[in-house]
Amino acid sequence: MTTQIDDFKECCRIQGGLDLEAVDVAFIQPLKDLHAWWQRQTGSTQAFVGFFGTGALTAFVAELFKTTASAVAQSFGALVAAVTLGVGLGVAMDVLGRCKIQEIEHVVDG
Repeated sequence: MTTQIDDFKECCRIQGGLDLEAVDVAFIQPLKDLHAWWQRQTGSTQAFVGFFGTGALTAFVAELFKTTASAVAQSFGALVAAVTLGVGLGVAMDVLGRCKIQEIEHVVDG
């Protein structure tokens, strides 16, 4: 016979797996596809995009916000970290919320 805590842990394990699979499909897999596409490009294409794409974009954003290019790069790093932490927190809160609701419904129905 399982306890409510065991049921809650099992729910979290299952729901966490489902949520992480959704994150993989929505965010990780497109990045893997983009990386695979980038690897298939020629060296000259990569050099062109690397020089004009990132350099010009960084310079444009720096000019737009009246700051330096290094500050733009630091801000981008902070933005990536914040989005990653936000997605992680969102997945955790979703898992806990769904399993708590399931536990409440089980107690009410049972």
